[in-house]
Amino acid sequence: MWFDVAIMLSCAGSGLVCGWIICALKGIETGPDHETIYKRVILGEGEEVSAEQLTQVANRLREFATAMVEHVDAHQTRVQAVSRALHEASDNSPEIVFTAVSQVIQSNEAMQDQLQGAKDRLQQQTRRIESAERMVEADALTQLPNRREFDAYLKRRHAEGTDPAGTLALLDIDFFKQLNDVNGHRAGDAVLRVVAKVLHSHLKPYGLVARFGGEEFAIIMDECSICEAALKIEQARAAIGQLDIEFEGQQLRVAASAGVATLIEDETAENWLQRTDDALYHSKEQGRNCAHRMQGKEPMLIELSPEEASVPNAEM
Repeated sequence: MWFDVAIMLSCAGSGLVCGWIICALKGIETGPDHETIYKRVILGEGEEVSAEQLTQVANRLREFATAMVEHVDAHQTRVQAVSRALHEASDNSPEIVFTAVSQVIQSNEAMQDQLQGAKDRLQQQTRRIESAERMVEADALTQLPNRREFDAYLKRRHAEGTDPAGTLALLDIDFFKQLNDVNGHRAGDAVLRVVAKVLHSHLKPYGLVARFGGEEFAIIMDECSICEAALKIEQARAAIGQLDIEFEGQQLRVAASAGVATLIEDETAENWLQRTDDALYHSKEQGRNCAHRMQGKEPMLIELSPEEASVPNAEM
């Protein structure tokens, strides 16, 4: 009977091990970022992961797995020693049994401490990886998603098909080079940060707002129709021109041009992006400080009614 008690305690210890492993793994959320990494590393999809990154991940996993094996082996060795002591005992006196039970409990407590330490280290590594992922996917100046993240998102939206793909827009700050030449690059950086905040505050609830490159921003609206998307993009674009941007005692003002397009049947993601850029280029040709949306391959001016133009700016 006493031997059965010891085995039961040993099983409880094994259950404790499993429980702590599960708790440790709960610290890692399998969000889209981790899924993307999985696809790149395991399935070979998307952009290549460098050999150095793979080595770092493999080393962390190897260290964690080795530590876990050592902890479990040590626990198993201690429990086996208790089992042998019970088998070899000439009698099942209370002292022997209590000693055995005490040793199993101590072994379980030691295992619990070791697993808690492993859990803490795993969660710390997870936070570091998530932080590194955010740095890789975010534009350093504006903190918006960068071109790489936008391209990946565009590819996913395009794969959804014509109707669910959403509305694509490109927005460009007018005469940005001239602003840099006159006021310096630091002024240009200040303008980019403010424009990014305006776009984020107006449009982020409806999809993705990213820095496309230079003074250009890209937006994918996936929660509204083309008419709604065009309206909201034009409101955000108009709001940019109403701002006084403070920079070292100066009041800077800028305007922006935009192009908008929805995916048409059998169109590639590259052609979709090109038609959107064509709409933006048409806005530039028409004097800037305006937006056009593509009706098929024909650009149409986006205009706001007085009521639509008077919508308050979103808080930044």
